[in-house]
Order: sequence, then structure tokens, then C-alpha cells
Amino acid sequence: MNFKKRRLVTAAAILVCCAAMLCGCNKADTPSDTTATEAATTAAPATTEVVTTVAVTTEAVTTEAVTTEAVTTEAVTEEDVTTEAPATTDAPEEKNPNLFPDDYEIKYPDGFDYVEADLSGHVSLGQYKGMTVEYTEPEKITDTAVEEYILSLLISYGESVEVTDRAAQLGDTVVVDYSGSLNGEVFDGGTATNQTIEIGAGGYIDGFEEGIIGMQIGETKVVDCTFPDPYQNNPDLAGKVTQFEFTLHSISAPVIPELTDAFVSENFADRNLTTVAELEADVRKSLEAEREYNIANTKRTNILEAVSRTSTINSYPEGLVEDSIFSQLDYIKQYAAMYGMNYEDFVLSAIGQSAEEYEAAIRAEAETYVALEMTIFSIAKVENIVASDVQIATETAAYLTEAGHSDVAEFCTEMGITEEFFANYIEYNVIVNNVMEFLMENTTFIVAE
Repeated sequence: MNFKKRRLVTAAAILVCCAAMLCGCNKADTPSDTTATEAATTAAPATTEVVTTVAVTTEAVTTEAVTTEAVTTEAVTEEDVTTEAPATTDAPEEKNPNLFPDDYEIKYPDGFDYVEADLSGHVSLGQYKGMTVEYTEPEKITDTAVEEYILSLLISYGESVEVTDRAAQLGDTVVVDYSGSLNGEVFDGGTATNQTIEIGAGGYIDGFEEGIIGMQIGETKVVDCTFPDPYQNNPDLAGKVTQFEFTLHSISAPVIPELTDAFVSENFADRNLTTVAELEADVRKSLEAEREYNIANTKRTNILEAVSRTSTINSYPEGLVEDSIFSQLDYIKQYAAMYGMNYEDFVLSAIGQSAEEYEAAIRAEAETYVALEMTIFSIAKVENIVASDVQIATETAAYLTEAGHSDVAEFCTEMGITEEFFANYIEYNVIVNNVMEFLMENTTFIVAE
């Protein structure tokens, strides 16, 4: 964890709210059927891996967490293609004047002190007490939900067995060679050998997985597959019906173990479960807890959205938004350099946006996130919401335990931060949680119809 990049907000309410409110604000414009990377906020940037192949899967890359999904085989996927680093020259690269400056200096290297800051001139609070807020309740946990979850457990404990006496079917894992062509011409990135594919897992263009169903081992078959429209990775293929020639080498299928008391005792004894009935009860309890957790998070998200709508951000403390932008851009620039690419090419290849589009999205995200923080701490100031000594001690102990430490001084030395900074960090998180509890207690929630 790099504390000095930015004060990281670990309070669950803020993370959940930001993920919900920012969802979609800066996703790559990809025609995906499924999303490969779910959003996270700039509070917790995820690692970025280079994209190295042409593709035709329907996985999309979002930029909420500066995350790119790795694609490391010659699979037919919809990810961007970056097969080689751009050639380098001795001439200095001309800087795009519309982009965030490289020589920006962090205004708050140890993080902005929301606890002590006077935000009165920056935020005009609206109504935040006595509000009525709607929320959507997830479906109640049914016997079917419990059965489906247990089936997924059984599948995870299953073994894959080679099949030789039948054709490929849904759920099988197959090894194939394939080659894609358009009007008789093989196109780049559409060819692979000994490719492992789980039929039905999804992520491929229309007709691709379906075309393998019914094939026998050793059979060669040509099937029609349709690319989505638009298709940013190769506009020439957008909406086109292409032909893929498959050769099937092997089929394997999962063998699912039988659900018995012996199976439960053997695999779940560490959870003190020895019978099927106990496993079913434990699964139901877990699903119920997850449902309640999701309801609570939905309520927190919705109340923060409501409070944000009634409040007005008059201005931002100087450099606060820019610090957030710089931190996120710094991450992605490091990854670009790691793979021998310049920043603009890396963003276009990995995220599918121009650098100008990407930075505009990052600024909007940063402004939204900072506005939430400012609003929360403005409420804390007005309502005199603070962190008690007991809360700080409890939060500190929990944090150290999670980090594998027991001593504050040792932890801070290892992380390269001061003990004062860590204490402020803990206080920050406690106050955020306290404000969220205050808002929840002073809001009437009704189930949306």
C-alpha cells in the first residue's frame, strides 16, 4: 500500500458508493457482452497487465480502477492488440499540450487532512437528515438458490475426465485449432493452435463456441461467426460474418462428486460441517448474510447519492482534484514504461480511449470522489461527529491484524510513513463510518416498487 500517493479510503460505504456512482463514467467504448473487470474506485487502483493478442472475446476493459485484463494467448477475443512495443527514436517526444503536465508537483504528499480542513466555503450542504430514500431489495434466499450454490461447490471439487466416445457438448472443455477468414482471406489474430476452450463459459463472438458443439475428435469443420458492430479493435471486421475453421483435438468433461455426508465431512470438516443438512444450513446462512450486506450497501449508496444531489460543491481545495488525477495517471504511466510503450499508445491499446478522453474521464471521476469526501466531512463538522479513543484503538488493532502486524511503529517503519500519518489515516476512516451510521439512522428507507 502506498500511503503517500493519496489518503486511501478504506471505509466500505465510500468504496461502494463511489463504485456505484462512477460506474460507466469512463469505460472503454467496447461492444462487449460481458465485462471482464468490474469497477473499483481510484481509492484502490488495481494492477495492470499488458494486453498482448488480437482478439474476438466479448470481454471489456474498464478504466474505473485503471485495470486492463491480461490476454496472453492467440485467442479470438475482443481485447485490444499490442504485439510489440513502438519503435524508439533519439528525438524527444513532443508533449501533447492538452494532457495533464508531467512536471506536476503533488500539493498534499501526505494526503489532504479532511479532519482539520475548513470546508465551509467549498461545500453548501443541503438536506441530509429526515430524508426518504428508496432502495431495491434483492430476491429472498430460496431453496433453489441454496441448491445452485451447493452445485457450484460440487463442480469446484469435480475432476476433469477425457471423453472419447461422443461429440463435444455444452460444458465440455475442448482443445482446438482454429483459423478465421473473411471472403477467403485469413485475417490477423484469428488463428490459434491447441487452444483450450470451455464451451458455454462465454466471452467469444457469436457462433464461435456454438460452432464447436457436435464436433467429434479429429473432425474439421467450418462455421460462420459474426463480429459485433461496432468493433473497435478492427473496424474492418465490425458486423461481418466470418468463417472459422476448427479442428477438434480432445474433449474433457467435469465429473461432479455426489453430495453425501461423507463428502461434506471430508471437505468441510474445517468448518465443523459433517452432514449434508449442516452444509445446506451453512450455505443458507452465508447467502442470507450476503443478502443483508448487499442491502446495507445499497442503502448507503442511495443515501449518499441523495445527499450529493441536495448539496452543492462551490469549489475544490487547490490541488486536491489534481493530486488524485496525478496519482492515477502516475500508475498507468509506470505500466506503460514497463512495457516499453509511451503513455498515449498504451492508453489507446489497453483501454481503447485516446489519452485526452481517458484523462477527461479520470478528472470527472476524481471530482465526483473528492466531492463525496468533502460532503461527508462537512456533515461531520456540522454534527460534531468525531472518532472516539475506543473506536480508534479498535480500528487500529483490526488494521494491523489484517496487515500481519501487531506493533504500530514496526508497521509504519515498514510502510515508510510516520505514526502521526497512520493515526490520522485511522481517524479518517472511523469518522467516515460514523457519518455513514449517522445518515443511516436519520433516513427513512422504503423498498422501491
